[in-house]
Amino acid sequence: MHETIFAPVTAYGTSAISVFRFSGNRSKNILKELIKSNKIPLARKLVLKKVFNPATNELLDVCLICWMPKPNSFTGEDCFEVQCHGGIATMQAFTEAFSRIKGLRFAEAGEFSKRAIINGKIDLVQAEAINEIILAETEKQRKLNLQQLNKGLSIPINLWRNNIINTLSKIEAAIDFSDEDGVPEKIDIRTEIKKISKDITKVVEKGNKYELITTGTKIALTGPPNSGKSSLFNSIIKKQKSIVTKIPGTTRDVVEKKINLRGSLVILLDTAGIRETKNLVEKEGIKKAKKAIKEADIVLKIADISKINNKIETRFFKNKNWVVLNKIDKLKKEKSLKYQKNENIFFVSAKTGKGIKGLLKKIHQHILNETKEEERGDYFFTNERQKRDLKKALANLQRAVEEKDEEIVAEYLRAASGNLERILGKIDIEDVLGDIFSSFCIGK
Repeated sequence: MHETIFAPVTAYGTSAISVFRFSGNRSKNILKELIKSNKIPLARKLVLKKVFNPATNELLDVCLICWMPKPNSFTGEDCFEVQCHGGIATMQAFTEAFSRIKGLRFAEAGEFSKRAIINGKIDLVQAEAINEIILAETEKQRKLNLQQLNKGLSIPINLWRNNIINTLSKIEAAIDFSDEDGVPEKIDIRTEIKKISKDITKVVEKGNKYELITTGTKIALTGPPNSGKSSLFNSIIKKQKSIVTKIPGTTRDVVEKKINLRGSLVILLDTAGIRETKNLVEKEGIKKAKKAIKEADIVLKIADISKINNKIETRFFKNKNWVVLNKIDKLKKEKSLKYQKNENIFFVSAKTGKGIKGLLKKIHQHILNETKEEERGDYFFTNERQKRDLKKALANLQRAVEEKDEEIVAEYLRAASGNLERILGKIDIEDVLGDIFSSFCIGK
């Protein structure tokens, strides 16, 4: 925390400009060295300055400088940014010059955000939202993560913590001053704790639905060999990613492809045809296929329409299973299709593309229905870490309600408060942040 750090905040490559960010106690002196002036530019104003290499006095570039003194900066420390011309050679020259400045080092992944948390400028939920905005692949993901950045989940968590602490203080007062007048013999905390538990349960349940947006809707294509799974997979993604042959059992592994379906992230999984086989490699592929099917949000059961009867077992329509009758191009034009009407039966041709548009439209509608409450702006979690600690807090609150001994109740409440504090990054800071920021961009 006492070291001054720097990093590029734009990617290496050909571009109009490149931006470098600095933060730390020596920022002011380093800026003076770079612009060869004892006068610091006006705060939070872009100023055009010549930037020199302090080691050689060589002119590096004519740049825009923005000086941001503490505490009103992203990290809460003295900061400044240098906007120079873009290009690989320019970035290399600047990086090399900055690396030779005494007391300045290259930042670790996520270190700027980490310092912002430690200095109380943001909490961990907001820091994660920043990274998730950067990694967003769809407009819906971007909007959800922007809600989290705008305090989102932090708002109810702070409210729950305060209520838990207030309840805890009542219990501790009853324990510590039980012999004095004016303190009730028993304190009923059930109503307060049950209300917090109910609120957390709602957030967890909503978060499970929002996972269709944050992590994507998983759709597994399954069915017997040669039913056209891989052909349909390739037709949807408009690319020959899965190998297609007439030989049964060609697909041996789960082939995955992400697509942006009208603003929603969809993960398509082409799986091995499920059948009895003695081939060890194919057996392993079938094992993986069954796992993918179990974890999928929607299972498309692909069948060759020319090889099945007009009756389809109704068990196929339960829960997340949809039936896709492929190869309708093989049917004679005059032949009527006498299948029972069901909104989860689809007639397609992977060869001609017929019916695929309707199938994708239904998938998109399904995602909209599952996430229709998204526009209301309710609170939700956006990653597995937040979900895990919310569930732990909920479990501790439930144990507190069930327990009769006030001292044990107090311990459960402290544990629940700790779970919530971990979500915000207020405790176990080094343990929590080390893993999380390893996945952040350098310069964030």
